Amino acid sequence: MRKALLTAFLVLFMGLLATSCADIDAEEDAATGPLVRDTTVTLTDAIPAEFGDLVAVTTTEIYPDFAQLWFQKEDKSIVTVFLNYKRGTIEKHPLVIPRS
Repeated sequence: MRKALLTAFLVLFMGLLATSCADIDAEEDAATGPLVRDTTVTLTDAIPAEFGDLVAVTTTEIYPDFAQLWFQKEDKSIVTVFLNYKRGTIEKHPLVIPRS
């Protein structure tokens, strides 16, 4: 009887764990503000020189494996590239912040 109860509890617990997981990539695609990722540019293993000079590197506790690389283009617009230094990858679409 105890073994059956423990098994039922474990199955229920595992089911709750599986349904509470969230996909990080799904959160990334849910941008609703005026600033969105530039999907016309696809980064793979290099950062284009036309992004300009690197002006800052930041990190956040929310995404501890990522660093944000901030570049200033010739027209003074800002380009942010997201680097996952734990996996050694670059997110494929940068964030572009226009300046007026």
